[in-house]
This record gives sequence, structure tokens and C-alpha cells, in this order.
Amino acid sequence: MQDDDAFNDDGYEVVRQEFFARVHEPSITFTHRTVSVNTACLKRLPDVDYVQLLINQEERIVKIRPSSEDEKDALAWCALGAKRCPKQIVGPAFIVGVMNMMGWNPDYRYKVLGKFYCSNGRSLFVFDLTMPNIYQRASNDGENPKFARHPTFPKEWENQFGLPVAEHSKRFQVRIFKDHIIFEIKENTL
Repeated sequence: MQDDDAFNDDGYEVVRQEFFARVHEPSITFTHRTVSVNTACLKRLPDVDYVQLLINQEERIVKIRPSSEDEKDALAWCALGAKRCPKQIVGPAFIVGVMNMMGWNPDYRYKVLGKFYCSNGRSLFVFDLTMPNIYQRASNDGENPKFARHPTFPKEWENQFGLPVAEHSKRFQVRIFKDHIIFEIKENTL
């Protein structure tokens, strides 16, 4: 292989992060009745007890931004006490809406990895709902069903590891413009 060939990405796919254990990365989880974030989110914003959820139905993106307790539609995202831990937020109307919008099975658990952005003193998490880890319920004879420990993935991910390099570069773009982050997710072309 020549040196120039080593930098040629034709025919390569960027392997999806969802295929790896990512416990230290921000994530949001949806079940049939709750939504919650993981400890990694809380650690990125150690002084934040309340947040607002924002959703873009067209792009299928959820943003979480810090909020004060007094702001309208603020949600407590953690249990307060000696040790902060993620709080399962019960929201049947919201959960049903997300499940219907995404065509998700309410019997499954969906975990979506996200990215943390901070600019100009403002912070937020961004989660692309089109890329979930899916956990099915499994049960042994006579036991209550439990969620599987290993995820399954959307059918369209079958026989691939990720997006081709060129498509991956176009799909996710972060630009900085006058100290503001502009996050763009291009239309899913799968």
C-alpha cells in the first residue's frame, strides 16, 4: 500500500458508535412509560437539576438544555440528595408521541447516544432518535419479562457497519459561527 492510498477512504464505512459499549457517553433512554438520561449527562452538568426537553419532529432530534426550576416546562432530570442519580421521568403522553413518531415498539427499550455541546456559556445535549440501540424484552419460563442486556439494531443496519465515509461527513456537521455552535443533521438517506 502506498502512502497516498492509506488516506483514500473510498469503500470504507465509519463504524457506528452504537456498536460499542459507551457508558461514559451521554444517552437518553425511552421505555413504554419513562424517559431518562444516564449518569454521564449529569456529570457533564453537575450543577444542573432541571432541564427542558426540545424535540424536532421533522429531523427526529431531541435536545436537552439546562433550565431553572422556575422556568415553564422545566423537568427535574435527577434525584436530589447525597448522591445525584438520573431520575426516570414518567410522561405517558410524551412517550406515546415519541414511540408513534418513530414507529417504535412500546414493549422495547430504546437507548440513544448523544453529543454534548457547549458554546458561549450555553450547554446542551443533542440526541438523534434515528440511531437507537434497541433492547427487547426476554423472559424465562415463569419469570417476569426483563429487557435483554444486548441490543438489537434497526433492520436497515443489517450487513453494514456504518455510513460510507463521504455520506457520514455530509450527515453530521458542526460549524462554529461567531462563537456559536451550529449543529446540522442532514436528511437521512438510508
